[in-house]
Amino acid sequence: MLMQKTDKLVLLDYYIPGIDLDCVISNGISGAYRITNHLIENGHKNIGFIGTRLATSSIFDRFTGFARAMLEHNLPIREDWIIKDRKNDNMDFGEMDFPPTMPTAFVCNCDEIAFAAIRKLKSLGYSVPDDISVVGYDNFLISEIAEPQITTISVDAKEIADTAVAMLIDRINNPLKKAEIRSISGNLEIKNSVKKI
Repeated sequence: MLMQKTDKLVLLDYYIPGIDLDCVISNGISGAYRITNHLIENGHKNIGFIGTRLATSSIFDRFTGFARAMLEHNLPIREDWIIKDRKNDNMDFGEMDFPPTMPTAFVCNCDEIAFAAIRKLKSLGYSVPDDISVVGYDNFLISEIAEPQITTISVDAKEIADTAVAMLIDRINNPLKKAEIRSISGNLEIKNSVKKI
């Protein structure tokens, strides 16, 4: 249906598997892999993930990067430490149910969820990062105003936007060209939300 409506469309930070549309995404797999490795390098072995894995392609990619890092280090991926960040897979997010036994760190699918997780953990009596380290993704302003500031992966929004515009112009000029996904890598931004153990 979507392809019948338009053939000149570029998706931003999202893709639909099985549908041939041009996309520009943040490289969530490598970013989450990198930030999970940062936790491991700081001594963390019991690490959870916060994000409803199948809610969006970007969350699934970030979970995949997290899982890859864990598997490469022979660390357990515990199902009770995979925390949904929304109810019924909808966009009403920020509600998290934590298990009785906690990991020493959580990788969150985005900074907004990391911010919400820190608030919830504090309300449960945990100190971040002394008891539990928390990392995010996107390097949004909220990662700077959080207490503590959130270690995260920065996303180059300008490069993503510039790439999307160039792809759209190319699509207009070459409508029969095969669709492609372009991935933009981010950088690790080390702040105050990770404790070395």
